[in-house]
Amino acid sequence: FDVVFGADITYSPDTLPDLLRTLQVVSGPSTVVMLSHKRRGLVDDMLYDCFAAHGFDWRISDDAFKDLDYVLITLHNRGHG
Repeated sequence: FDVVFGADITYSPDTLPDLLRTLQVVSGPSTVVMLSHKRRGLVDDMLYDCFAAHGFDWRISDDAFKDLDYVLITLHNRGHG
């Protein structure tokens, strides 16, 4: 896929490894993955660690929802999908 979107799919720490394995399969180095979710403090920190551990570079776009309590994250798969 060229682009993968997801909203409010990162709220359960127990399902993050499965989600990230799925994203690895459906994305390649040129795929842009965009995820948005409500800020959750420590869960967010764990999420970012999981991204890196599963081979994703990530960037937070805070300006996208600066007036709301949401975050937009862009991921790029460092692997080969």
